[in-house]
Amino acid sequence: MFAKTSLMALALMALNGCASPPVQLLQASPQCLGGQDRVVRWLGDAEQLASAWRLASPRLPATPVPEVDFVRRAVVLVADAEQSTAGHGLNLADPALPIRSGVATLSVASGTPVGVAAQVVTRPCLFVAVPLGDYPSLGGRDQMGGVWGRVTRPKPVKPD
Repeated sequence: MFAKTSLMALALMALNGCASPPVQLLQASPQCLGGQDRVVRWLGDAEQLASAWRLASPRLPATPVPEVDFVRRAVVLVADAEQSTAGHGLNLADPALPIRSGVATLSVASGTPVGVAAQVVTRPCLFVAVPLGDYPSLGGRDQMGGVWGRVTRPKPVKPD
């Protein structure tokens, strides 16, 4: 009885927009190449993922590109702006993906070094697998509520 009630409650929450689909952290990298500004980028297929993954895995041997079911999910790259010291990082603050007014929001947490840090340019980034859903755009927010960026989800290509 409890299982049926729980499933019914989850279904009602999903219909009412209360439930958030879970996201999956694929990689948190302390160094992501390819730009100086904060970025939220949609990676909708394996080729886009592999290209971006190489920029985030400059160390040898490179971390293998994860397998993602792009029929049901996409990957979002969230990168911080370049930092002038070591010790900066990013992490997924919440595994939920709340959707409000057609915008899905990823919550990220940025960390700064404590104490003395080496002077080296770093650019932390995250690769996050997100479920495809009924949202035309996706944004990133940090733990202080600051907007990191927004990306419009590409329209699916229909086969001929």
